[in-house]
Amino acid sequence: MEPRFLNELLRFSDEELRITKIKLNVTAPNDTGLNGTHPMNVFIRNPEEINHEWLFWRKNNHTFNIGQYAVCFVRMGEGSDHRWLLTTIKKVTHRYDSIREGTAYSGEILTRFEKYFGRVIVRYRNSSKNICRYANNFINDLEISQILPRPYSLSASQ
Repeated sequence: MEPRFLNELLRFSDEELRITKIKLNVTAPNDTGLNGTHPMNVFIRNPEEINHEWLFWRKNNHTFNIGQYAVCFVRMGEGSDHRWLLTTIKKVTHRYDSIREGTAYSGEILTRFEKYFGRVIVRYRNSSKNICRYANNFINDLEISQILPRPYSLSASQ
């Protein structure tokens, strides 16, 4: 039987779900200096920019703590397109408290999930203003739309 929801595929334990946060990367606000940059364009050009800089970006409050899991998604379209592409899952290994705005964390890839990076597309209508939330609050709302045979690229989407 094909998995219907994200955690049926990833199989996080209850303990892992308590320490996992999911970040939903959307078009960058103009006040960030990125001037409306769409994360899917960034991912296609340079996946590591999404999987490190965008995932671990902090403005004001801390988003992650050392030891937490960070799941990164990018919104695939705009408006009524509610598809999100899984790009990476990392364990937070460092937190840079001196950074008030910028890339304030680093992490290591959880290799058991690598085969899904850039391949899993979920459907989710985000109604929260908070783009980074604990997974256990909404992971069962992330419905698998498609699992691509190979990682997403511009040529694969045409």
